[in-house]
Amino acid sequence: MILRPATTGDASGIAAVHVAGWQAAYRHLLPAAYLHALDPAEREVLWSRRLPRGVLIAEVDRQVAGFASTGRCRDEDLPGSTELYALYLAPDRWRQGLGSALLAAVVVPGLVLWTLAGNGGARAFYERRGFRTDGAAKTISPGGHDLVELRYQLGEVHGYGARARRKDVHS
Repeated sequence: MILRPATTGDASGIAAVHVAGWQAAYRHLLPAAYLHALDPAEREVLWSRRLPRGVLIAEVDRQVAGFASTGRCRDEDLPGSTELYALYLAPDRWRQGLGSALLAAVVVPGLVLWTLAGNGGARAFYERRGFRTDGAAKTISPGGHDLVELRYQLGEVHGYGARARRKDVHS
């Protein structure tokens, strides 16, 4: 596995991982028809506009196997904080350490993220790594289906620093 900053040439691979990650992780939260209709080509257009700023990819066998996207926190009550916008892996790469490696590479003190309340796997992943809910919640409506997101913040960075070998992926 190689961790590296994304380039514009990675948009297709990131989009494929993003869609496959949604389809697998949210299958119990969103209707199958909605998830099946997600189009990697549409996501590729979105990622092409965003890249290369703030995206780190995990590459395995010269293929995008996962990615983490970070930047300035969008929450007005946390000015100056960094937000983890997305961390997704190809479902066949789950539980192989790629998510942990990506997270360790982008972690900074006070890192903020939002995750779906019903996504027990993601919540457990972040909680095992020192993230805690801070009481903030919001409703999002992908495809018109209301879902609650909870905000998490990283309290203690201890244990990440030695593994992180951080590259600055922020813009």
